[in-house]
Amino acid sequence: MASVLLIATLGARCEAPDLLPPDRNRPPETHLTRGPEEQAVSFYQAHLYWKGFDADGTVSEWQYAIDDTIIRPDAVVVGTGWLRTTKTDSVFIFLASANGTDQQRDHTFFLASIDNEGKADPTPSILNFTARTVSYPIPEVVFGPAEGETLDVFSDVRLCWGGIDPDGRIVKMSYKLDPLDIGFRTVAIEAESCAVYENLPSNGSRESYHFLLVAEDDAGSRNIQPVERRFVVNHDPNTSIIQFYSQSLHGRGDDPEIVPGDTIPDSSSVEFRWEADDVDGAIRGSFWAISGLNLFSSPNLRDSADVRSAVVDRIVSDQNGAYLIVGSVDEYDRAEGSPDTIPFFVNFPPSVTITKPSTFVVSAPDGRVTLAWLGEDRDGRVQSIDYDVEFRPNEGTPQTFTIEADLPDSLTFTSLTPGLYSFTVTPTDRRGEGKFGATAVKTISVSGSGASGTARRGGFSP
Repeated sequence: MASVLLIATLGARCEAPDLLPPDRNRPPETHLTRGPEEQAVSFYQAHLYWKGFDADGTVSEWQYAIDDTIIRPDAVVVGTGWLRTTKTDSVFIFLASANGTDQQRDHTFFLASIDNEGKADPTPSILNFTARTVSYPIPEVVFGPAEGETLDVFSDVRLCWGGIDPDGRIVKMSYKLDPLDIGFRTVAIEAESCAVYENLPSNGSRESYHFLLVAEDDAGSRNIQPVERRFVVNHDPNTSIIQFYSQSLHGRGDDPEIVPGDTIPDSSSVEFRWEADDVDGAIRGSFWAISGLNLFSSPNLRDSADVRSAVVDRIVSDQNGAYLIVGSVDEYDRAEGSPDTIPFFVNFPPSVTITKPSTFVVSAPDGRVTLAWLGEDRDGRVQSIDYDVEFRPNEGTPQTFTIEADLPDSLTFTSLTPGLYSFTVTPTDRRGEGKFGATAVKTISVSGSGASGTARRGGFSP
């Protein structure tokens, strides 16, 4: 039994695996030859140089790590892990701020040579130093509403940015628009340079929209105070002209109100009143103008919320017409974009002079009498005047005639019997309602014989 056990033991020893051959490859060595001094404070853009040596081979590449040789997502400071390169120098960008507001930060740089057989230096070169930046980035809103500008409700707003970094370059932008955005949105500067907000509503506050912009540079620093841009989005105020009248208005009896298209005599005085409201704010003041006549309200009216009427004296004639324009200004100094308007005319009334008969007593043996007149319009054309003529015998029924502008300015009456007759001629400017001139009146005494009174237009007899 003993001999069997001995044989079994010896057999087991013969089946043991072969031992691995010894590793005779000596590891390479690494030397940082140039860069920041150990424990020194240096600019965050550091140019490092290195070399390697391998006693039994060659150095084919290097591996480096910043702050940690293992990428650890749960670490407070996450390192780069080992990264490889064949270069013998490089400019490294070291973060100089851990929280965006600091301007320096400690770093550890690891470097190890790798030989031609893939063996890395087990004792890497290590450099400890502090990276420093001297400037914060300076962002700028380069396009968008001006500071304090008021926009129409439901406007689309485009805000674009840029900026500089005195000792580096900007790599990121963070922005938000209060009160729409809950938090900042961060984008790469190369990927996005504008933000668009569509259909912005009004909430009736001067601070209703507040755009904030923060830049981050390649050192990790951010501007301490965000760049700000404030603007307002609100409704226009709304104005209505409730009265517009002139005591000098012709042709409307006792009603002095001016309606669209009316004509008032030259040198008239007008008075108008208005009311205004604003659905998302208060009315700060008003403004008015009479276009075509170069008449404007005082600038002080924009700050006079309680004034809602105006009087304008001696409005002069304008052949092309005019517009009364009245609008309001809200508490954010937003002027109404579509104020209320009333078109009207200011016109010298036409005039007329009866030129014939020229005497009171008119001898008419054949009963023929010619009535002739001469019209005048200081700011128009004589050819644009119509005339209303009334023929009134001393006994009998009055007759009226309308002589249009393109007909002769005369009437010949025939078969007039001796007696008293009166004629009236009223000129009317064709340019619009209300342009009636003063009536000319002529009374004559006809002597001679005749049978009845008739008239024909034009061709008067001397």
